[in-house]
Amino acid sequence: MHDGGVSADAVIYNSLINACAKAGNPSKAESWLLQMSVNDLSADEKTYNSLINASAKAGDTERAEHWFWQMERAGCKVDKITFGSLIHASAKVGNVSRAEYWMKAMMARGVSPNLICFNTVLHACAHNGDHVQALKWFQTTVQAGIVPNKITYNSMIDAYAKAGDVQKAEIWLREMVIKGFHPDQITYVTLLRACSHFGHDVDSDELAQWTYAAIIQAYLHIGYIPGIKSWVLEMLRQGFKPPADLYSEVLQTCCAQGNSKATSEICAAHGPSTQVGNHDYKAMRNKSSFKSSENRQNSSMVEMKSSSEKCEVVQKKKECVAEVHTQKDVAETEHSDPPPGLGINSDVKGTKEEADTCAHDVQLLPILNFADDQSVCIEHLSL
Repeated sequence: MHDGGVSADAVIYNSLINACAKAGNPSKAESWLLQMSVNDLSADEKTYNSLINASAKAGDTERAEHWFWQMERAGCKVDKITFGSLIHASAKVGNVSRAEYWMKAMMARGVSPNLICFNTVLHACAHNGDHVQALKWFQTTVQAGIVPNKITYNSMIDAYAKAGDVQKAEIWLREMVIKGFHPDQITYVTLLRACSHFGHDVDSDELAQWTYAAIIQAYLHIGYIPGIKSWVLEMLRQGFKPPADLYSEVLQTCCAQGNSKATSEICAAHGPSTQVGNHDYKAMRNKSSFKSSENRQNSSMVEMKSSSEKCEVVQKKKECVAEVHTQKDVAETEHSDPPPGLGINSDVKGTKEEADTCAHDVQLLPILNFADDQSVCIEHLSL
């Protein structure tokens, strides 16, 4: 490390160790630390954080924790980066209890977790199918004054999907849409896993049809036409026809809001009204053992006979649409999500095998802030 008589200082060594950490090469990072000590240079917070991060990326939790204790013994200040790396290390190897331990240790030392830390623990719980702990950490996130993002909601859907609780997975999907986050490919594949619990008598096309229908229903719940149209068109592009009852509700919602353009686009892409899906959305949903009274009430809205009742429903949907548009404007100022439905790859048609290969190592996205007044009472969900 001597070139032209210029000696390397701590900044240079820290940069080298950090580069090794980003590459997930802990042994090389430690070799630079040894060289650092040979040159009588002391490790600081940046040095130790890089060493912990290097071990975390390599999945070596014991070594990551070793450097944490070395860091404390050296009198260096631990921070969010320190604990975030330890939480990530534990979550990466599926050790949820250890990830939770470091979250609690973090808070006990007066360091406030950020959304990335909460999402990491929540994601680990979901990966293990522990929806009880996932819900607990979601509630803790909200109580800490942190606004959940799309990653948070996808993890909650995943937790209940793995538990085979279709009803709760749909509730979290609806909550996600209400908060202004658009379902993406991860959401789609996660829901596909949930509906695979319908039974062996349901074929892969039926599962895919149900998954698309569930997302469209979430948008129908708030009457958000752009989301409805996008996912209906995506469904048709993938070769699936909406179930008759769903298609009827889609057209009714578009007409009720006076959106003739969306109605025309959907009808043109769909073809003659007689060419609807072979499966009834509600009947498919009943194949699982989960059906809430809330969903029964929502599905009956299309069948209301009283014109006054219909007007009330339309008015409520318009209010929700206005709120979603307001939330969308806020999101666009903070790097908003891509248009709904466009996250699905053109070759994704949905099978049980694809559901089993859902991507877990998702990238943690920047947080988007949305109003809370449209929220369903998540804290009251029964465990």
